[in-house]
Amino acid sequence: MPALAPGAMTLPRPGLLLARWLGRATEVRRAAGAAIAALRAAALEQPARLPRLWTT
Repeated sequence: MPALAPGAMTLPRPGLLLARWLGRATEVRRAAGAAIAALRAAALEQPARLPRLWTT
């Protein structure tokens, strides 16, 4: 499995999620994509996949 960049997320106030990663561009994109897919599944009860904007 390819490496993911280390990152962190915080909720500074309700409705605002801040996420940040540190690493090479490909690792950061892969980590951000994994986080987006996981959040989509958890928060929206939708399939864990990237938004169409990221796949076109």
